[in-house]
Amino acid sequence: MALLRNEAVEASRIPWIKGAGLLACLVVPFTALTSLVMGSVGKGIGVLGFALAGLVILGGFFAGMIWAATRILGLRPLPLVRLAQKSLKRRGFSLVFAMIALFAGVLTITAGVVVTPGSRREMQIRDIALEGTT
Repeated sequence: MALLRNEAVEASRIPWIKGAGLLACLVVPFTALTSLVMGSVGKGIGVLGFALAGLVILGGFFAGMIWAATRILGLRPLPLVRLAQKSLKRRGFSLVFAMIALFAGVLTITAGVVVTPGSRREMQIRDIALEGTT
């Protein structure tokens, strides 16, 4: 609604000590879980490092796309485009996190849609007839 009304979107920033505490509260259980699944603490930390590197790369890509859309795209005469560009500039880095979350959701749904028919077919091939005599 704030975008449609051309209002400023305000988000309060948390102090760095609370941010570090939140990071520690998230890193410990995720490291323990990935270590348990992977069977090794080193592999668990490696998986988390790989995921973090992927998020940084994806964030940089989306931030670059926002920068290009707000500074390079030459559609200034259109009023709706100008409104959208102003909103993109104003929202800044918080929009990048929303784009990453949207990308991850779409990727997960797509993987589910692709995998489900194949797994159903494999289950039908390996289905054991439980009724009647064998």
